[in-house]
Amino acid sequence: MGAGGEDPTAELEYTTEGTIGVAQAVLPAFASVIGKPHPDVYSLLGEAGRGTIVQSGYEVEWLTDTPLPVAGQITATTTLTELGAHRRGSFVTFESRATWGGDSDGLFMTRSKVFVRDLSVNGVPESPKAPRTAPDLRAEPNLRFGVATTAQQGLLHRLLGDRNPLHSDPAVAARAGYPRPILHGLCTFGIAARVLTHAVAPNRPEQLRRMTARFTAPVLPGDRLVINVWNTAPDTWIWSMTGAADDVVIDHGEFCLRPA
Repeated sequence: MGAGGEDPTAELEYTTEGTIGVAQAVLPAFASVIGKPHPDVYSLLGEAGRGTIVQSGYEVEWLTDTPLPVAGQITATTTLTELGAHRRGSFVTFESRATWGGDSDGLFMTRSKVFVRDLSVNGVPESPKAPRTAPDLRAEPNLRFGVATTAQQGLLHRLLGDRNPLHSDPAVAARAGYPRPILHGLCTFGIAARVLTHAVAPNRPEQLRRMTARFTAPVLPGDRLVINVWNTAPDTWIWSMTGAADDVVIDHGEFCLRPA
């Protein structure tokens, strides 16, 4: 997610353990990774190959203000909640609820939205278009951040468990119409979460309540990203991200905090 990428001596709480005077911590956005549906759930989609599945949207809702622990075990239950037809395939939503140590109230919830190319299910209605929830984005953003990615960032993010070959295998990426393997959507999501947390909730990441995104275009490892942020209400921000050639790669982003 880019911690320590620009300055290896910064954010050591997220990149090391045992550093003198620095307590190890977990990026709140790590919930998006450990809360992502297990690869086995994709068997519900029949014979769809992993290379045909692309992240189209994501949402994390933190159900408690307790920081994510640095060690332990969570239990997550995943449900297929939405299935919508598209002329080139289907949109699918998986909802996962994670609990910690038998806590019935839950630790966090994720909603993973994917597009599955060439998946056709008889009788499924067409997926509705996303509502326009963003403000007038012609207005100048309140905050803007430039973030670099590295050429090997997809391979690094892959070590977190997402082994979709679309992010590592040039042949699979070519069959999907990309010039080379693309960056994980959850990597760009995590980058934005990290940057936004530092910007609007420094030293209080436990106040994160909700973050959403819709992925609109691919990012290639090595692309420079720009995050634009609009403060629309107390403790609420709308955000978008542009990539190479100023193409919008994420929109309909929302970032909410618990009141201080």
